[in-house]
Amino acid sequence: MIAVYAPPPKQITVDLYQQMGEKGLLTGEDRVQLIEGEILEMPLIGPRHGSVTGRLAKWLYGIVGDAAIVRLGNPGPQAFPKVRTRVASLFVDSDQR
Repeated sequence: MIAVYAPPPKQITVDLYQQMGEKGLLTGEDRVQLIEGEILEMPLIGPRHGSVTGRLAKWLYGIVGDAAIVRLGNPGPQAFPKVRTRVASLFVDSDQR
């Protein structure tokens, strides 16, 4: 019997991921995200995603009312895939303070 050793894959850091984009190894055309140290290919955003996002936004608007502004992240042009650090951000409206 032959034993084969395979080292575990290297964990990708945020800094390394960003350097890959800066050097052109990842571009805005790449549908990837850095998740728990791995670069994973992401599927195209489809109708179900849009529907769930819309319902989530409606629910959040109902909860925060006029106390905050709910902003949804929509895909757009970018130099290379960005690291996403938040699912949703709530910003206090400066006029409401």
